[in-house]
Amino acid sequence: PTETPVKDRGICVEWWMEVVNRAPFASTRPFVECLVKPVTRVHRCALYFFIPPKYRRKPDVFLSHSWDGSVWDMRPPSDANSLWVDTVVVNQHPIIQGGEGSSHEVSDLFPDVGQIRNSVEQIGRTHVVVPMEHSVGHAIEMERELANFRKELSSLGLEEEISRSGTNSDNQEADVKKERVHSDLTPIADLIPFRRSWCVFEMIFTPEGQLSVHTGWNGRELALYQSLVNAIAQLRVETAETKSHTDKQDIDNFVLERYGTFDRANSELRKITCIAFRKEVQEAFHAGQLSKEDQALYFQRTGAVPLHDKTVLDFYEEKAREIESGMGFE
Repeated sequence: PTETPVKDRGICVEWWMEVVNRAPFASTRPFVECLVKPVTRVHRCALYFFIPPKYRRKPDVFLSHSWDGSVWDMRPPSDANSLWVDTVVVNQHPIIQGGEGSSHEVSDLFPDVGQIRNSVEQIGRTHVVVPMEHSVGHAIEMERELANFRKELSSLGLEEEISRSGTNSDNQEADVKKERVHSDLTPIADLIPFRRSWCVFEMIFTPEGQLSVHTGWNGRELALYQSLVNAIAQLRVETAETKSHTDKQDIDNFVLERYGTFDRANSELRKITCIAFRKEVQEAFHAGQLSKEDQALYFQRTGAVPLHDKTVLDFYEEKAREIESGMGFE
């Protein structure tokens, strides 16, 4: 059975949602280490082959995610029937052709970069999981805290005096808060899977118009989306990371083969990411106009809250139009 090509190993959405709903607080790494590997250790193959055949089918959506994210957030698009999920369909016991532990008896070899590219292109649709809720929520709370602190200083008539003092303890406290807010809000790209070479690679090789995102956020404030756009503007293929130096080289080579330069690849990456977020915001705003019962169903299906603030939608509509018109992020 391990002769089934990796690109054709899909699981039905119903089976995957049973997994997601039973492991809401687990991140991907413990999920693999504590479930997938123990179950498959003897046979050293993908979990896919332990799933009853009636739940296996050819995938129509490639699910891209960070292994530091939560399993709860790994939810499919509402219209998906089947998924390609690496934790399930790829052998998590690293066996490569000619590598240690490989033999003529082992057929479920670890796919190389070229095979993953073929899988993305053949499946034809990629859904990226973006779990940011806790980190971004903390950053926004810190920003509010700093704003309130400044108001307190202003009401006491001390803001100007403290800003001139390099030794005042209150000034030092303000500096600490500024630093914490800056560190939390500015590098949001570090909190999302777009710093991961594999994710960037999967996005870039997705057929045009077939990229979507899922955001596991508890809130939908304008400040969050503004910070996110700033992070998107900083996305770069060449600085994305992977644990394997060889994989990183292969990924970069495939990207350069298609785009010629990293600058062109980065421009395309930022464009498709922003447009994918616009689509997500549009769907969330549409859900926000539904009845309370339907909004609850939306949350149950997607794991995300509806959007009610039209200023957020307007912001992303305008930004996406700028990107599509070639204005970029300046």
